[in-house]
Amino acid sequence: PLKLVSDAAVSAFVNGVLKEQLTYGANGIYRGTFFPKPGDEIKIEVAAEGFGRIKSQTVIPKKPGIAVTDSTVTVREGEYTVSNQPNTVNKSTTRTCRYS
Repeated sequence: PLKLVSDAAVSAFVNGVLKEQLTYGANGIYRGTFFPKPGDEIKIEVAAEGFGRIKSQTVIPKKPGIAVTDSTVTVREGEYTVSNQPNTVNKSTTRTCRYS
């Protein structure tokens, strides 16, 4: 089974600058308070007794650009009767959306 480490030194760097030391919560999970922004380069370094030092890094992606150049919305309303319910009139609404 996996051995949980509760006494590791977990450092969070943002754009090459130490931002904070993460704190141990429970079940091998370390938490920080910093919320990265798009474009931030995040690096995590971990050191614990009996283990080799490890690090990982990534860049927080920017939000994708979405452009809607044309759209159509069609709304149809109607009534219908179901044959096994002769004295009942049902209403229906159908919406169709097209984006291009």
